[in-house]
Amino acid sequence: MAKRFQFIISVSTVLGLMFLFMACGGGGGSDSVTYNGSNDPAVADSTTAATLVEYALGATEAGFPLVTPFVTPPPGMVFTTLSAQPLAPGATTTVTIPVPPQAVYGGSAYDGTYGTGTADLNGSLTLYLSAESALANTWSVISGELNGSIVFDNFRTEEGPGISGTVTVPSSTFYFSGEALFEMSTMSIPSDPGFPVWQELEMTFTNIAVSEDQDSWSLGEGDWYLQKAGDSVTLDIYSVTVEYDGSTYKLEDTELNVQAGMVPAALGAAQPLIVVPDTINFQFSGITTSNGTFYHPDLGVTYFSGDLTESDPPGDLTSGTLSFYDGADEANLLFNVYFGYDETYNEGQGATFYNLYMNTEEYFEKGYFIDGSFIMDANAPTLIL
Repeated sequence: MAKRFQFIISVSTVLGLMFLFMACGGGGGSDSVTYNGSNDPAVADSTTAATLVEYALGATEAGFPLVTPFVTPPPGMVFTTLSAQPLAPGATTTVTIPVPPQAVYGGSAYDGTYGTGTADLNGSLTLYLSAESALANTWSVISGELNGSIVFDNFRTEEGPGISGTVTVPSSTFYFSGEALFEMSTMSIPSDPGFPVWQELEMTFTNIAVSEDQDSWSLGEGDWYLQKAGDSVTLDIYSVTVEYDGSTYKLEDTELNVQAGMVPAALGAAQPLIVVPDTINFQFSGITTSNGTFYHPDLGVTYFSGDLTESDPPGDLTSGTLSFYDGADEANLLFNVYFGYDETYNEGQGATFYNLYMNTEEYFEKGYFIDGSFIMDANAPTLIL
């Protein structure tokens, strides 16, 4: 599995959360994807540590294609803000309407070359309105909530995996990117309000099929909560099972915080042209405890936390640390794995390298982390800790 799940995500993914009103579709299996592997504590040693890291990251990234439709902005998206709403309305009210059938999108609207498939949004919208007078016919939409479901049919917004299946949305909050007006006389939004910009989103699912070229996997037992604050996105993974090549892997009580940022440029007249890379920081923890929980079907259960940084350039992991423990709280450390970037690797093409230190035995390993796999290499750099 991990050989197919490279831990890469673009900077644009975290720059805006918005929702999609999409066209009708179908697809996705009806059988639940459930974990059927070991529930015993994992034995982490020199023969299993790298595998546990590899598959924990792989299981996390396996869900990225499902997150992408909720966080990737359509081309030309221009956001307004909540501050644009009336500061002191004369009246406020709330209405609930069905999701408008004319609000439709497909993957090709995002990328005419790689975007594919459709999705169907069902349910109801609760809109919070304001106006100068309670007798007004036209009201401004301050914010909204969705309760419903989305049926994806091979939907993707860019080059990469497509998704099929049903996601239930028990609750969510958003505001529209453009000027959103609501008419009481028709109980409708008469003109295009732009896209809903998501602030919070709950989602559950039992079987989401993900496919790319000749490879495929499934997501199930899914219970997630997604929240945006500024340039930060937090995904609480209460549960998700990944089925790949006949085996299942599982994450529980795992929080992933994704923060966009910039690396400060170096100063000095000797460097007049400095490339300042965009960066993304990934922070892993438990939702209510220190560590997230990972289930490997053969090796058992382990717990992990830490942070990783991706920079563009080079478009890869460039630093970070992950720590693995034998419990949800940081009581007994099993091992640490440290990441860096070697610009000289493969005749200057560069690659992420790793150093792995066991805490339960005298063992040190180093090598490269390429396409989601750990490759031992004695010539990889050694970090001075």
